[in-house]
Amino acid sequence: MVRSPRRDATKTLDFQQADENIKNASRNQGGSLPKIRHDPLLAVPEVEILCGSGDYDIQAMMKKSNIILLVSALVVAVLTAASINLFPGKAGAVESASTDFLSLGWKRFRMAEYSTAEKEFERARLAAKPGSKEMTKALYGLSIVNWLRTPDSNKPKAKEIFERIIKEDPADDLAVWSKLALVRMRHVVPVGETPDYPALCVDYEKLFAAHPDHPAGMEAFAYAQEVRLISFKPEDAQAAVAALRGFLDKNPDPRFACWAWELLSRAHKILGDGDEQLKDKLMLLKTKEMDPTNPRMNNSFLFWEIATLAQFEVGDLATAKEYYLKFRNEYPRDMRNFAVRRALEKIEKIENGEEGL
Repeated sequence: MVRSPRRDATKTLDFQQADENIKNASRNQGGSLPKIRHDPLLAVPEVEILCGSGDYDIQAMMKKSNIILLVSALVVAVLTAASINLFPGKAGAVESASTDFLSLGWKRFRMAEYSTAEKEFERARLAAKPGSKEMTKALYGLSIVNWLRTPDSNKPKAKEIFERIIKEDPADDLAVWSKLALVRMRHVVPVGETPDYPALCVDYEKLFAAHPDHPAGMEAFAYAQEVRLISFKPEDAQAAVAALRGFLDKNPDPRFACWAWELLSRAHKILGDGDEQLKDKLMLLKTKEMDPTNPRMNNSFLFWEIATLAQFEVGDLATAKEYYLKFRNEYPRDMRNFAVRRALEKIEKIENGEEGL
């Protein structure tokens, strides 16, 4: 009698299939049928075979199975090692994906999980080599989180890190953004505090003069004109108009022109120049970038502004009618369509001579 060894209780065995296989083997070898005894403490049966003229050696079969499994494992290990040697970039990509703390940090930051984001940026800083680009990126992430996290922002710490970036790597692209951030920290203040607008305007313009072709420098220029228009003084509006005209002459690219036309329309509104304001709004519409993935972004408000401005401030009924119709056709469910219908009726009566302006 040969007793099969106990197997790992976590493995399972198809009892019916095993029973059938053993019966067939016993018949072929002229032996008697096996007896299956189920051990209640195990997940597999303990098989006893009463051998006749032949032996059914389960131990030998299990040894062969173990040898096959061992050989298979060795083959897999060899193939894995070979693939890593042949394609080192793939292995490096997998490793970098698992340790990309910067990506995780920005992901957590966008989800407003500021504490977790700061931890990820700190891990990135510890993993980066001193003086490397990764170090600068990690420091920038730490500074942004400490500045913009709510409600417990840490502006002194953020300011210290921004200054460190500028000092350690002044030629880096993030150093320019850090300079802008230092000015913005004085501009964006809590409710109840009033920024020093004249000083901010000077600092923004200095940054633009130092980096006129950098996006951060252009953004600083935009903030400088916005600060000017806050006073609602005609002289400040005139200065903003002159600066914005000069900027548009040098930067006709629509990616940078959109916000310039918006600021120009605000300046001309302060100056009471409806004709120029209407031109600015039309250019704003022409250069505006639309995000098709953003369902909240549309032109309904701009159509409404152009139509009402043309009708009531300029008296350009053709333009007013054009944009009222655009509004009605593209946004038929907007609640302002009642007013649009009334405005179109009035324009039609004026055109037919039934009513005056």
